[in-house]
Amino acid sequence: MNTSLKYRPDIDGMRAIAVLSVIGFHCFPLELSGGFAGVDIFFVISGFLITGILIPDIRGNDFSFFQFYSRRVRRIFPALLIVILTSFIFGWFVLTAVELKDLARYIAGGAAFVANLVIGSQFGYFDPPAITKPLLHLWSLGVEEQFYLAWPAILFLLAKRRAKFLPSTLFLLIASFSLNAFLMRTFGVTSFYSSLTRFWELSMGSVLACFAQQGKLSSLGKNRTHMLSLVGLSMIFIAVLGFFHSKGNFWWWNLIPTLGAFLLILAGPQNFFNRRLLSALPLRSIGKVSYPLYLWHWPLLSYSHVLALGEPSLQIKLGVVLASLILATLTYRFVERPIRSDNAIGAPALAGMMLSLFALGLFAYKNDGLDFRFPAALRRYANYEYDYGKVTFSECSREREKVQDSRKPVLLVWGDSHAGALTSGIDSAFGSRYAVKSYSKSACPPVIGLGLEDCKEENLCVLEKVKELMPEKVLLFAVWSHYTDNWARDQKRDPGYRLQETIAELKKQGVGEVLVLGPSPLWKHTLPSLLFEAAMKDPPFYRIPKQMSYGLDSLIVDVDRDLKILLADQPVVYFSLQGSLCKEGKCRTQVGDDPDTVLAWDYGHFTRAGAEYVAALLPMK
Repeated sequence: MNTSLKYRPDIDGMRAIAVLSVIGFHCFPLELSGGFAGVDIFFVISGFLITGILIPDIRGNDFSFFQFYSRRVRRIFPALLIVILTSFIFGWFVLTAVELKDLARYIAGGAAFVANLVIGSQFGYFDPPAITKPLLHLWSLGVEEQFYLAWPAILFLLAKRRAKFLPSTLFLLIASFSLNAFLMRTFGVTSFYSSLTRFWELSMGSVLACFAQQGKLSSLGKNRTHMLSLVGLSMIFIAVLGFFHSKGNFWWWNLIPTLGAFLLILAGPQNFFNRRLLSALPLRSIGKVSYPLYLWHWPLLSYSHVLALGEPSLQIKLGVVLASLILATLTYRFVERPIRSDNAIGAPALAGMMLSLFALGLFAYKNDGLDFRFPAALRRYANYEYDYGKVTFSECSREREKVQDSRKPVLLVWGDSHAGALTSGIDSAFGSRYAVKSYSKSACPPVIGLGLEDCKEENLCVLEKVKELMPEKVLLFAVWSHYTDNWARDQKRDPGYRLQETIAELKKQGVGEVLVLGPSPLWKHTLPSLLFEAAMKDPPFYRIPKQMSYGLDSLIVDVDRDLKILLADQPVVYFSLQGSLCKEGKCRTQVGDDPDTVLAWDYGHFTRAGAEYVAALLPMK
């Protein structure tokens, strides 16, 4: 089997730029807001290299599926096995049962080459933050692995039918890109992780490999290659720095880094930029360890967030980067290279180890995250999972039914997802006296002109409903701290000023009473997990604290103060949840004595029990 492919040092430099972009984005998302484009660059490189290996072997009737996949196994599995196993061992000691169960799902998915499909089917608004998922980054590896499974068979069949590789590859590229453009608008998260909508990026590299086999890469003139390289580098840096980045148009935006990578490879290794910059020793050295570096950095960063109960310090982030480089170098030097060059461990043995990890992940998932690790009294907290699928939000802009007349006066609840979570308690407490109507949209505060475009449309719709419903009372509630760090400002265009405008508009429309609900307690991790961790620090009693400061976000004290200042002379009733639920730096965590009565299921959304408890505190006449 002829697997010779001429080494290009500039491609190692491209790998270095790709992996450093991803790490930079994960550690410093504001400064490198487009750094995730590094994954797009990796896809183009992979398509080029793999297709460059496959085409000559298939054309020369020297291709063996067994040998091809054996090489892939020896290339991919060693570092992956170590990182997955290390993540599991560390998770055993620091993760709750529900968190380890989640990790186990990713272990099984990663070992079965479907991590992207597992992740794409799981994400929802109320899922834990991505940074708390130590193996989330395996999604990109899943895309590549599925490409490695399908692409050799496709090329083999094309060769058997004597079809030309280049036209067929272009057809598949266009088909995948068209599917990506269509699905991204309606199934954004799922399509983001799908190999079908990523295949075009790998196909771009495959097109280059077809060019290379036809000798077209070497026919470019010197001046052209300089220009191609310069344009390609510029496109990559534009993408990584986040210029023109728009999440709403992501389906076309990732054309920028993929085309940049395409042009850099097309330019060849001998032009000035590829030879002097990309082939320089520092970039080349990082590029050689880019695969284990990518694998190591995310679990280290994720666990640093878990241990720090939030954003780790700059020093810790820099330590994560350094530790990732060290671990990647050791993995490459003592694991990857010996196995690949000396066949120290055969592909069947590596496949067996991966199968064992799959079984481990499946076992941990099926057995509730191995909750036998914890005292029996705390297992329900360690396993706490709230059925937030029953929580529904009534978005005004999507309401199709005409509002029904009611003899009861209307109480309208308006806000973001936190207001939506509170509505069940409002309805339970006041449904006998009022016709409770709720309009809530995730990440949209009840403030005219504030938020993304869909928020502005939603809030204008709510004002129209106010005219129609003529509510006696309107309750405004949101996780206020997510929208500004200072609500006390009341200059024009400030969020505080716009809140005052919103209140004035409600009063102008004849609303009898406007009640503004101040910020509820916010936690740096999910509240049930924090209660579990606090109790674990109290052996042998393992008492669950009903008032707690551990993991509490102190920002709500400042926000509560700012809102009081802002609304002091406004025609509203302001109710301080912070003042009612918190005392002396500690806030209430649950109503009763068991997990079913915790106030919040995550960092701050009320449970049904929490919503009913809070609603009973409200000053409603």
